Amino acid sequence: LGLTIPTKYNGSSMDATASVIVHEELSYSDPSLCLSYLAHSVLFCNNLNVNGTEDQKRKWLPNACDGTTIGGMGMSEPMAGTDVLGMKSNAVYDDEMNGYILNGTKMWITNGTLDKAGETGDIFLVYARTGNSSRMDITSFVVEKGMEGFRLGQKIEDKLGMRASPTAEL
Repeated sequence: LGLTIPTKYNGSSMDATASVIVHEELSYSDPSLCLSYLAHSVLFCNNLNVNGTEDQKRKWLPNACDGTTIGGMGMSEPMAGTDVLGMKSNAVYDDEMNGYILNGTKMWITNGTLDKAGETGDIFLVYARTGNSSRMDITSFVVEKGMEGFRLGQKIEDKLGMRASPTAEL
């Protein structure tokens, strides 16, 4: 499942061309399946591999590459769509917690839900503003199923296309 991820994290160590060929062939059979796979393999796995720390890669990539966990990315928002500069979600550092508190809603998230019962995906890279002064004040955070405050909003069904790709509000 981790086409472009190094073998030391259970990936396949393929290059971008090989990844494109795999996605093209999957799309030929089932574009919705390919979209779900792409959200996991590229938007989560590859993104974490390129931008994550070594500790983050060791912690999350092996299970994402072997299919134990299903991931995605949360960037789009109800009032901004994919306009990242219009993003309202924010993250504020909490000294007592020694970490960030994320506030906001993400919309149209592929793998946001995995079944009819509303089970969320396992892990997401979620983008949020960490300041308000510039474009550089946007950070991605790893959010795992079960974290306090993280929940499924609405499961988006009756889409015009890609009906087999599980999409949700988080």
